[in-house]
Amino acid sequence: MGMIFFCSPIVSIFTDRIGCRTTAASGAAIAFIGLFSSSFTNSEVSAPRGLVQRGALPPGVAEPVSKVKYVEEEFKETEKGWIVLVCMGATSGVGRLASGPIGDLIHGLNKIYLQVASFILLGILCMMIPQCREFWGVLVVCLFLGLCDGLFITIMAPIAFELVGPMQASQAIGYLLGLMAIPMTAGPPIAGLLRDCLGNYHLAFYFAGIPPLIGGLVLAVVPVIHQRKLRKQQRESGKDKMLVLETVMNGELLPGSPAVEAHI
Repeated sequence: MGMIFFCSPIVSIFTDRIGCRTTAASGAAIAFIGLFSSSFTNSEVSAPRGLVQRGALPPGVAEPVSKVKYVEEEFKETEKGWIVLVCMGATSGVGRLASGPIGDLIHGLNKIYLQVASFILLGILCMMIPQCREFWGVLVVCLFLGLCDGLFITIMAPIAFELVGPMQASQAIGYLLGLMAIPMTAGPPIAGLLRDCLGNYHLAFYFAGIPPLIGGLVLAVVPVIHQRKLRKQQRESGKDKMLVLETVMNGELLPGSPAVEAHI
């Protein structure tokens, strides 16, 4: 999963250079080559094959492997782990579809509060998984995890457009996903290490819930900072207009004035 996000800054650069359609078509071709070639390879070249495939396939945020392992070890449900994947995938799709109409109802940068709510819920839900004592409880939590995943990953692009404008949105999204590659890459090994040391995934889920909570709280401050920046720019723009108006009233820009003749 980390390789998917790691390639995002590279994709954003190509998007600005050669366009979105060409980049998407190239990514699809790379994905096809990677999937097709995997039919003729063995485990010795699984790493390069993974680089090719993961560099082109679309991303998913919530890592489901640890949840499947948790279900298998905690509830001895070795044949029902796939239900967790299906639940998260289904509700993630619902969240992505629902984020469009919901985002249209929220004007301007207030869309960011939808992402804040998704982050905070993600953190709380991750911490709730070790508290589940029945298999169905984990399924309910994973349903809401998938929903929050779909909401926050889809609303990311409109928020980027609101913050930096359409000309820099691709770069903002690319580097944001690139930064996400760090925890996505380091998270699973750390979770496995904690499981080996403690014998369960409980502490790993608690730690996994902390970054979304902190990120949501920090993200909630972004609209306030952005509005202050806009007001400052508006004040400076108003001062510039007043200076131009005073210059016109003093006659410095009128026909025949020394300033205009010197400029000509």
